Amino acid sequence: MENNYKIFSKNNHFFSILSISLTLLILSLFVSQIFTIKNKIRDGILINGSPATISVIGESELFATPNIAKISLSVLTEEKTVEKATKKNNEKMNSIIKFIKSQNIQDKDIKTVNYYVNPRYEYRDNNETSIFPPKSSTRILIGYEITQTLEVKIRNLDNSGAIIEGAISLGTNQVGDLQFIFDDETILKDKAKNEAIKNAQEKAKILANQLGVKLTRIIDYNDQSSPIYTKRLELESVAYGIGEKDNIAAPSIEPGENKITSRVIITYEIR
Repeated sequence: MENNYKIFSKNNHFFSILSISLTLLILSLFVSQIFTIKNKIRDGILINGSPATISVIGESELFATPNIAKISLSVLTEEKTVEKATKKNNEKMNSIIKFIKSQNIQDKDIKTVNYYVNPRYEYRDNNETSIFPPKSSTRILIGYEITQTLEVKIRNLDNSGAIIEGAISLGTNQVGDLQFIFDDETILKDKAKNEAIKNAQEKAKILANQLGVKLTRIIDYNDQSSPIYTKRLELESVAYGIGEKDNIAAPSIEPGENKITSRVIITYEIR
């Protein structure tokens, strides 16, 4: 019995020492982790391992006068046969293109964007004629309609009105979709973006000073800039009422200014 008691006492003493050692080891690791976390926080690292950051939005807005006018010029021709409609339309359009080129418009700035050939019908019932189908009617082919559309870029804006006037006098009977654009948008976009980045940097410095932290490095950049806003003027169709015999005064074309905007988001790591 005495020997068993001694063995039990020795085992109990051993487990007590082991328990104390494990406790001290766990406590040591816990204290070490606390110091590690404090150092990470001090160095700008959050407890979960992600950087401590701030994000700022930079914006800019510029205005500039466009240097190009882009416009659509159409010739609509109606005849009883396709051959007559095609011939008449081609004659007018060729004259218009020749005139446009005489106004120092380069070939690269003249583009055919539409060419349509459509049959025209009438609906007849009880000797009455209508373009809409009655309940009981007969559809009769009465001719063809051809529409050809040019897209023209005018780089000398002062000449825009004269070109429109001349095109109308030669047979253009639909004018529309007038836009004022830039020859090179890249320069303006870069300028706006640089201003937005500068705005974001200034905001970041102010915010860091208010928070009592230091900016260390950029860890994310997001460009949310929009395309350049282009003015579009929808000129109402002047078909059926204007021809080469009409005396049309040259319209006054004023480009005004287009707006260029930029928006960036910059994320900084802080300490």
